[in-house]
Amino acid sequence: MDDLTAWIVLGFMLAFGIGVAVFYGEQARQLKNELRRQREEREGKAG
Repeated sequence: MDDLTAWIVLGFMLAFGIGVAVFYGEQARQLKNELRRQREEREGKAG
């Protein structure tokens, strides 16, 4: 029973960690795309 509880806790921690990593990865990708788009707009106006 103790081993089962440990595996359940470990599984929750792993799932939570993956969820956080995916969420922040998506946020970072959107931010990078936004920054690139702003830079392209500035270069377009300057050029």
